[in-house]
Amino acid sequence: MGRLPKFWLGLQDDFDLDEERIAKDAELSTIKHYAGTTAK
Repeated sequence: MGRLPKFWLGLQDDFDLDEERIAKDAELSTIKHYAGTTAK
């Protein structure tokens, strides 16, 4: 029984991270890429 809270908190963490990734992906996709030379 002692591990059950960690299981549910882990699921909540995964959900929260996925939601944040989706939100940031939409925001970051608006950034224009620089088409300059690449470093060697």
